[in-house]
Amino acid sequence: MKGNPDRHGMDMVVKVIAHRLKGFIFLFGAYLVMSGYKSPGGGFSGGIVIACVLVLLTLAEGQPMGLNSVGKHVAAVMGSLAALIILLIFAAGMFLPAGIRARFLPAGLDLMHLYDICIAVAVSMLVFVVFTIFSATHIEEKGGKRRMIMRGRGK
Repeated sequence: MKGNPDRHGMDMVVKVIAHRLKGFIFLFGAYLVMSGYKSPGGGFSGGIVIACVLVLLTLAEGQPMGLNSVGKHVAAVMGSLAALIILLIFAAGMFLPAGIRARFLPAGLDLMHLYDICIAVAVSMLVFVVFTIFSATHIEEKGGKRRMIMRGRGK
């Protein structure tokens, strides 16, 4: 970044293209999640594509904008809650009879769709958290010792 130190992210062309593409990429990720276990795709691949939207916006707009879109702590809580729901779905599938399971789900939504949605949320949020952590740190070596340093905190 040359010139204005307050400017974050990349050039205006990259920002415009990223904002124009984010909806299409998100819809493709949602399609992968909703096509689910019946075809190639599902929660993991859809969650990765949805995480790519957040990573793309962070790269285009800069780290402060990316963290303001979701937030590292909100993403970690959402990913953890989705992982907890996944465990509860497994427990419900193992211990509850099918008739009882069907009463708790909305019409047209079976346990596998709920599972795929939770997988997508967990994967997308936790991949975004890992990306923000790696983008905010770097390794410095002094005197044969390596240290991880957060950017913006000084040395």
